[in-house]
Amino acid sequence: TILSGTAAALMCISIKILGTLKVQSVILSRVAKSLMRNGKPIIIALSSNDGLGLNLKNIGALITNQNIYFVPFGQDDKLKKPYSLVADLSRVPDTLSMALEHDQIQPIIIEYRP
Repeated sequence: TILSGTAAALMCISIKILGTLKVQSVILSRVAKSLMRNGKPIIIALSSNDGLGLNLKNIGALITNQNIYFVPFGQDDKLKKPYSLVADLSRVPDTLSMALEHDQIQPIIIEYRP
């Protein structure tokens, strides 16, 4: 399996940037900090109603961080939700495999097709 041996610490975390419960946020923060301290990859499957709004700056900052890898994402409904971004969860296995090699799957920004 993908998550075996030394890769057991690798986690796929789906983060909804806005509206998370405080407890979940604290737990995810602690897990992420632990993985970062130990040089383990962190996978983010993005889902945000404001990804192309105020949160774009935060997403951009995360993309440049070492050991943080994104599942490819795009706009899920350009007309009804112009600021919304969502990850293509069918690409999680490929993203995990590449993150284990410390490589980001490309392209990160895709045309999303549900």
